[in-house]
Amino acid sequence: MRKIYVQPVYTREAIIEFKKQQEEQQSLSKYDVTLEVTHHGPTLNFPIMFVEVGSSEEQWNDLNVCEAAASVIKRLCNADMNIGNENKVKVAIGIGGNHYASKFTKILLNEKIAFGHIMPKYNFNEEMIEQMISKTIPKPEIALIDWNGLNGEQRKKAVKRIEGENLEWRKV
Repeated sequence: MRKIYVQPVYTREAIIEFKKQQEEQQSLSKYDVTLEVTHHGPTLNFPIMFVEVGSSEEQWNDLNVCEAAASVIKRLCNADMNIGNENKVKVAIGIGGNHYASKFTKILLNEKIAFGHIMPKYNFNEEMIEQMISKTIPKPEIALIDWNGLNGEQRKKAVKRIEGENLEWRKV
């Protein structure tokens, strides 16, 4: 059976590092730094993350943003396995919202929260919540629900499943 695992503190570190570089380099200001929902898996049996530099050939050929991405990847490869622990970062899963998870990105940048899997409204599947929890390393402490990013029926199903997994949850 194939699985996709994520290590939230590395994803958090990547977003924070990209934001720092964006503040330091004017050429990166035209890019949005965002989380994306889980959509490339399951593919592998070990932790995985994607660092992307846009969705067009023009963006892929922008050496400044490619160098920024390479710098972030290099930093993550050299990072201690305990990054995030020194700041008591809380691991979460996200449910609801759009593909680029803008609400969850803002939370990551403003709170000590690192996201594992994120499930958008368009791909809501209550059975996947258990897998989101079990395939996030370390296990999430909380589920954040983009309350306006789900319809009423999806919210009910999400809350019921999260509570069934004995996981704390919060509206965002």
